[in-house]
Amino acid sequence: MGIFRMLLAIAVLISHLPELTQSSIVSRESLQVFIWSGHAVFAFFIISGFYISMVINEKYCHLDSGTKKFYINRALRLYPAHWVVLFLYALAFYLTNTPSFLLGESYGKDWLLPVAFLTNFSFFGVELLPFTDQSNWAFIIGPVWSLSLEAYFYLLAPLLVTRSLKLLILLTGGLLLIRMGMYWLDVPLLPWRYFFFPSVMVFFLIGTLSYRFYALIKHKHLSPWLGVIAGAVLFMFTISESFWLKAGAGLDVWQSWGFYTAVAVCTPFLFHLTKHHRLDNFIGQLTYPLYIGHMLVIMVFHHIDTGSVDKGLLALIGSILLSVALYYWVDKPVDRLRIRVTKTTSGSALPQILPCALLSKFFAKVQGRTHP
Repeated sequence: MGIFRMLLAIAVLISHLPELTQSSIVSRESLQVFIWSGHAVFAFFIISGFYISMVINEKYCHLDSGTKKFYINRALRLYPAHWVVLFLYALAFYLTNTPSFLLGESYGKDWLLPVAFLTNFSFFGVELLPFTDQSNWAFIIGPVWSLSLEAYFYLLAPLLVTRSLKLLILLTGGLLLIRMGMYWLDVPLLPWRYFFFPSVMVFFLIGTLSYRFYALIKHKHLSPWLGVIAGAVLFMFTISESFWLKAGAGLDVWQSWGFYTAVAVCTPFLFHLTKHHRLDNFIGQLTYPLYIGHMLVIMVFHHIDTGSVDKGLLALIGSILLSVALYYWVDKPVDRLRIRVTKTTSGSALPQILPCALLSKFFAKVQGRTHP
């Protein structure tokens, strides 16, 4: 799954390159990644629904204070890297003399400044800022709006993903009818079918149903060829230029739903094939930092004169390097803390373990520097 998730992240990156340069050797055609960015985001939501349903059903619901541990570990997975990227954004804005709300620029909307800080810091509600005023996009950093939708699902997941299959099917069907009803009634894609959580939640639940299918078949003897075929199907979707030209940017045309269905059906088999593959898992670990950091890299290169060197190529390389740095210097150390949270037997000890663990890491580093 890691390679496919990376292709989805690259599809999103490619869609933002025109903000940097109109001519680059890095393009949909050169990389043969033709998935539109909106479809890639919704595919991420389906895969997220699959993974979150799996970890709750197979791990957290069997642990003492499992729901609390799930919330803490999700926060530890998302926030540290995001906060580092926010700091780097603020630093880049300062060094390039670029106005930003992160540096106190309110664009004449002083009342919105604390709201922007809070929502960008916490995710929650940030996608609502431009609902009534498109100029409020100036108060949103990168793709954080989609992380807000993820966070809503994480809050609801412990209450939903363990429910009966019948209830999940009914809920998914109902949300699908609502979404398609909005499409048939010509409700605008932006913001109502892209940023409005009730219309987007269906994709997370499709991922949940995908996991339920996997739970039924995972103990059977599954031929590795099923995973290979699943990967080949998703790869063909990725490189099929004619398919995406017909689908266009419409997120609810039948071609789009064909792609979403393929992602949901193929994910169980591809996951089963690759779940123990170290390289694939490593690549998958880079997708989140690449997703949240690529627009920062694009912004930085916008202010740098690179001469004849292709800015799009530099942005791609820089985004990958940033994602590797975030993984090794932020995500990987925090993962050890997440493991400690999971192993903690007392739910009441969870609030204490976080600051203690962080302090122990700090003093260990200090001691290592003073005693070579």
